[in-house]
Amino acid sequence: PDRVVAVSNFIASVMREYGFDESKLEVVHSGTDPSRFVGVEPLPRSAFGVPAGVPLLSNTAALVGHKDHATLMAAMPFVLRELPDLHLVCIGEGELRPAIEAQIAELAIGKSVTLLGHRRDVPQILKAADAFVLSSKEEGFGGVAIEAMASGLPVVCTAAGGMSETVVHEKTGLLVPIRNPEALAAAIVRIFREPELVATLKKNGVEQGERFSIDRMIEGN
Repeated sequence: PDRVVAVSNFIASVMREYGFDESKLEVVHSGTDPSRFVGVEPLPRSAFGVPAGVPLLSNTAALVGHKDHATLMAAMPFVLRELPDLHLVCIGEGELRPAIEAQIAELAIGKSVTLLGHRRDVPQILKAADAFVLSSKEEGFGGVAIEAMASGLPVVCTAAGGMSETVVHEKTGLLVPIRNPEALAAAIVRIFREPELVATLKKNGVEQGERFSIDRMIEGN
């Protein structure tokens, strides 16, 4: 090819490690459409089988290995010790659903976790949530975190791959090490217990969503 576009600086660094010609490499961060989340009516909590007022945590990721739902599920008992009413909804489908369901049963967290499967109403679900979490062990860019920020949600993400290019720790979100359930749980609890932090993350997150908009991507900014 004459040119190769990488969706993040992290992916570009991987290409360099493989010996790709630097002069043919360009980074263009994936863009999202913030307008998808403007004026959206949230789904009622009853749609998830939880009462109004219950802390609601959302996750958007295919049920595949590199998204590492296993770490997220392992974090839930630690979260529930501090926030026993919290409920997690996971948007996405994939080959690991049976394994994740088995882990949920083993951990006895079925009353606190709902696997929603593939959905076409992601903006409405995100608007209903209080926070967003992504537990990937590998991530090229993490565009779903940008979508969550554009929805006005505080985000907790693992520092996998290109995530640090979108989530700036304690500014646009919270970053934790990969494959560390305790650290992930502690960050989730912080989100629900530190309102001043949440206000900062929400404000900066919405601005970050605009920064990674499709228009900005096309303009090359």
